[in-house]
Amino acid sequence: MLNLIALLAACSSPATPEPNAAGDEAPPATTEEAPPTEAAPETDAAPAGAEATMHIPEPGHAGIIELLGSAGACKASGVEKPSMAMEWTYKGQQVYATECESYAYQSDFEWWVQTPEKLVPITDASGNPKRFLGYPSFDPATGEASWLSKARGIGDCGDWQSYTLSGTTLTLKEHRSRECDDNNVEGAGPASQWPLQPSASGPANAAALEAAIQGTVEVITNELSGEDVGKNITRASDGDLFGVPCTAMISVYTDTWGCETTETFTLDGYTTKVGWVALHYGTGKRAGVVFSDLVPASEGADVQGVACKEYAHFHPNGKLAGCMLSAPAPFGKVKPPAGTDVRLREDGSLESAVVYTSFSVGDTKVPEGTIEFDAAGNITQANEGWFGE
Repeated sequence: MLNLIALLAACSSPATPEPNAAGDEAPPATTEEAPPTEAAPETDAAPAGAEATMHIPEPGHAGIIELLGSAGACKASGVEKPSMAMEWTYKGQQVYATECESYAYQSDFEWWVQTPEKLVPITDASGNPKRFLGYPSFDPATGEASWLSKARGIGDCGDWQSYTLSGTTLTLKEHRSRECDDNNVEGAGPASQWPLQPSASGPANAAALEAAIQGTVEVITNELSGEDVGKNITRASDGDLFGVPCTAMISVYTDTWGCETTETFTLDGYTTKVGWVALHYGTGKRAGVVFSDLVPASEGADVQGVACKEYAHFHPNGKLAGCMLSAPAPFGKVKPPAGTDVRLREDGSLESAVVYTSFSVGDTKVPEGTIEFDAAGNITQANEGWFGE
């Protein structure tokens, strides 16, 4: 179990982006002509007066996109500069949502602010540019930034979060979410009226968690590599820790923390029946779960519409990142059989699968082994006969 927990925590932890250098040149007062853009989802219309000025790259011209790129916008995504930026003016300063990567029905963004001195990113608790997957909006009248992260293209389910901007800091105001319900698509309503979730909670980082725990420390070592990957801290007794009913032993990793749970509880809007849970720092969102007898491994559980068993892990935004399938599940044109270990992108497309029973995608046979797919479901690499270490 310890190896599975350590592996789960490692798989669930996002790569830490390198800090971005901020540029010194202020953007020009003029703005470019707005190109045609996709309308905001009907489930989350932007507030009145919140229309953004749109910017796109201008070859050979030092426009806003080029200035943001020079300041470091989207460098963590491995791209030279944003593909698009949305601009608002709030209290005399420009606020930007920069599009870094585009997926099937939403994009990956960063928030940036033009201070009197330079362009600077709005950062997370680790000091890295704050990124989110979804559709952004900003209300210059109130300083409220919000975005909808859709669980599927029609936007009737997923997560909606609103933050208040102060200087270069975003403070969580509300987090709302809705489960996908094929029997009640019309009842979704505006995302800003979905069920309210508890405020983001939990320690900001590993150091903050360790400071909150008094107990005996034991180093966790990866049995395969021999490297130290974290710590187990055993408290005097079981008890609540940042809203999670934990046993006495708490596992502390670089990017996540976890514990055995003592009872069923609600987390991220889900009734969580697990034997072990990992959480991301800062947000309190699940990083991973290992199912206990409360959810029999043979029976599995519905996790965001996917039939999972044994374990599941999650992206920082709460979306399912992977699990072992307890029943065949479709991901676009690919439908792996039960028992397959799947790894998903943040947009829900299949990134890779450890296949133990071969199957077909149209006329293409998917062999047993570790198989990688592009977003359209085409095989990009097949490591036949290899099932990982």
